[in-house]
Amino acid sequence: TQIIKVSNTSGPEFSNVPDDVTFNITNPACEQTVSFNAPSAIDLCSNEVIDEDDITWTISNAAISGNGDIPATVLGTGVFTVTWSAVGICGSPSTVTHTITNIDAKSPVPYCKGGVTTVLMSSPNPGVDPIVTIWASDFDLGSFDNCSDVDLSFTENTSQTSISFTCDDLGLNTVQIWVTDDSGNKDFCETSINIQANGGICDSLLDGTRIAGHVETELNEQVEGVEISLQRMNDLSVSQDMTTEY
Repeated sequence: TQIIKVSNTSGPEFSNVPDDVTFNITNPACEQTVSFNAPSAIDLCSNEVIDEDDITWTISNAAISGNGDIPATVLGTGVFTVTWSAVGICGSPSTVTHTITNIDAKSPVPYCKGGVTTVLMSSPNPGVDPIVTIWASDFDLGSFDNCSDVDLSFTENTSQTSISFTCDDLGLNTVQIWVTDDSGNKDFCETSINIQANGGICDSLLDGTRIAGHVETELNEQVEGVEISLQRMNDLSVSQDMTTEY
């Protein structure tokens, strides 16, 4: 008598596996709802179709699992791997995977303070000019993003979070406040800062300054009867009635 034993160590074979998908998220909640039909699986030992309720699934980075079809499931941003598993009567398991990529595609919303005023500070160290350093966060009025915290800066470069002003910057200065989220999306608002110098701390640096020029229209025609005034933020001012030159 001869006994021939045949063993099959092959696991089930999958078909109709969902494709990899990518979603651009723009909604305020920063969420994407997904659902998938379970793939088909054939037990190669019995050559029979495995019931979809016997096919299990897990979604990585979300700690979610179940069996059969994946019902409507809410996910945030990131890359998620869906793993489907099935075991045949021979005891050998098989798995198949596909990915879900959710991208934050919405720029943050910048809110900026307007009309900020500050004064230059004199230095106790001889030879150091008056200066004041301002931070981008000083202008923030509640900027936000739908998916993450935001970084504030004076340029698209997120490392430029501060800027310094000196006696050369007296008066109104226009600045841009850039708001950047964790995905690199960014937007900006434009505002101004008024730099003042109290107590005449800039006088020694401004003595001897000469301002000259012409007053002209956009057609380069000189304008007569114009009063030109120079306003300095330490409460000193001068004015001059001019014809066409000053």
